[in-house]
Amino acid sequence: AVLLATIPLAAALGVLRIELLVAVAFLVETFTVFFDIAYLTYIPSLVSRERLIEANSRLEATASGAQVVGPALGGTLVRILGAPLALVVDALSYLVSAALIWRIRAHEALPERTGPQLSLRAEIGQGLHAVWQSPVLRALALSSTVMNVAGFLFLSIYVLYMTRDLGLGAEAVGLVFAAGGVGALLGSVSAGPARGRWGVGRVLLGSQILFGLFGMLVPLAVLFPDVALPLVVAAEFLQWVMVLVFSVNAVSLRQAITPDRLLGRVNGTMRFIVWGSRPIGSLLGGYLGSRIGLPATLVVGAFGMLIAFVPLLTSPIPRLRQLGEA
Repeated sequence: AVLLATIPLAAALGVLRIELLVAVAFLVETFTVFFDIAYLTYIPSLVSRERLIEANSRLEATASGAQVVGPALGGTLVRILGAPLALVVDALSYLVSAALIWRIRAHEALPERTGPQLSLRAEIGQGLHAVWQSPVLRALALSSTVMNVAGFLFLSIYVLYMTRDLGLGAEAVGLVFAAGGVGALLGSVSAGPARGRWGVGRVLLGSQILFGLFGMLVPLAVLFPDVALPLVVAAEFLQWVMVLVFSVNAVSLRQAITPDRLLGRVNGTMRFIVWGSRPIGSLLGGYLGSRIGLPATLVVGAFGMLIAFVPLLTSPIPRLRQLGEA
């Protein structure tokens, strides 16, 4: 909240510069990483292991709803109040969030340490070792990494492809991404019922396979430009349904099988591995787009997403029924 408030303050004083915006963006995202890892680690202190999927599903549904409403609300605030005052409202929303977190009264037991105090470097090593030594966590990390590299390769040129090659206007592009937001909301609320019916292992494998298959609708749009818009809208909607079903179940499984003393380090490791692959995919997408063209690059990304299920298939995950079986 304090960081964001510096932007309208600087604007009011007439000293707003791009360097300040870059610094604020960097620091806000840094604190976001701390928050995200902490809340993922805190959830098992608030609910039982049996209710992890329900809890994560509700949190993701809230986040997905905010992603649908947020951009439209932000645009309206900018138009009515102007960008600096809109950021004042944004900063205040962080204070509201902090106040709500402050009201949580659940007891949190500190993780037990079984040996001497370790250095930061050693604790990072423990997180990496814990993920690599677990066949389940390793498979989740590898599958998510392949999905993110291919997905961000795809996304890096997606808007350019829709506007330049398909000739879609701003409203049509907005419709595509709005469909993704609705799909994310549906996927987040479907994750729990799906796990209850088919079991966590089948849901993880099935959602990843379907995610890849639905992505193939975009290469079809390349072949059939007359129906390109409904194909890319369907792809965006259906892929986001599958992404959220996978994500909610994957996070819940990770929380259920990781010892409390390692959960923060494991969450940090997974965040580093999975999110760290995104810039690689984006850079690769830009490079391929300039070399082989946008449609061919989208096909490469779509096939990359199609094979993201392979690490899951070769792991114990397909045989898992409940969270605690791993």
